[in-house]
Amino acid sequence: MKHSFFILAFFVVNLAVVAQTTNTDYLYLTVGYPDDLNKGKPLLSEYYLDLVGNTSSITNENGIKIVRTVKCQAFTLKENKEVRAYLFTFKREDTGYTDYFCVPVATSEESLRTKAANDFFEKNNKAGYPTSATSYLWATINMIASNNSFNSKQ
Repeated sequence: MKHSFFILAFFVVNLAVVAQTTNTDYLYLTVGYPDDLNKGKPLLSEYYLDLVGNTSSITNENGIKIVRTVKCQAFTLKENKEVRAYLFTFKREDTGYTDYFCVPVATSEESLRTKAANDFFEKNNKAGYPTSATSYLWATINMIASNNSFNSKQ
C-alpha cells in the first residue's frame, strides 16, 4: 500500500508539471537568437523551432509594393517536446528589417508575461504604430500562443 501511494504521488506530481517560459528563454529568443543568426550560429542544440504558421501582407505605400511576413514558431525542448515559448518573427521584405518577439506560454509567471507585453508595446510605439493596432496585434498573438492545441505535443 505504501508503494502504491508513492507511485500515485509521483504520477500526480508529474501531471502537475507544466511548461513555463523562463527569463533565460525570453532573453535568448529576443536577444541571443537574433544575434546568433546574424553570426551564422545555429539554434541552441537542446531546442528546435516548430513552425506553427506564417502569413504575409502586401500594402501599397506611396506607389511602392511592401511585403511583410509574420512567422510563429514554438520554441520546443527536444528532450520532452515541451513548448517553452513562442517566437514571432516580423519581417519587412523590401528592407530586410526583422523583429523578434517572444510570447511566453500561458502558464508562465505573470511578471514575465507583463514584461513581454511591455517590451512589445514599447518597441511598437517607438516605431510609430497606433496603440489600437498594437493592442489588437498583441491580443491576437497571445490568443495563438495560448491555444492548447499548440501547447500540447503528441
